Amino acid sequence: MKKILFLTLIAGMAVSANAQVHSNQYSNHPTPVNARDRAARERIEIDRQIARINKDYDNRINAIQHQAFLRKKEKRQQIRKLEQERSLAIKACKDHYSASYASGYGHKGRR
Repeated sequence: MKKILFLTLIAGMAVSANAQVHSNQYSNHPTPVNARDRAARERIEIDRQIARINKDYDNRINAIQHQAFLRKKEKRQQIRKLEQERSLAIKACKDHYSASYASGYGHKGRR
């Protein structure tokens, strides 16, 4: 009896799994699922690289803040320079991925 109940339960789960509606099955959006997945993966990668850049520059700024032999003015100048470099690095990262996104999907720009 237990075997029959177990097999019925397994068969019911298999049938219900196949009956699930896929996210793109009834969507009016023409973008295939794999393209949306690719864009999501690229967004995750951008976020990961930006986090790495921020961590790297935070460590550099922290090291400068704790240097005893630098004057306050010199520390401020070096920190300001590092913050500008960080902004440029993040912008370059975003530009790189937005360019690859546009070239990967055949966007020709706005008209």
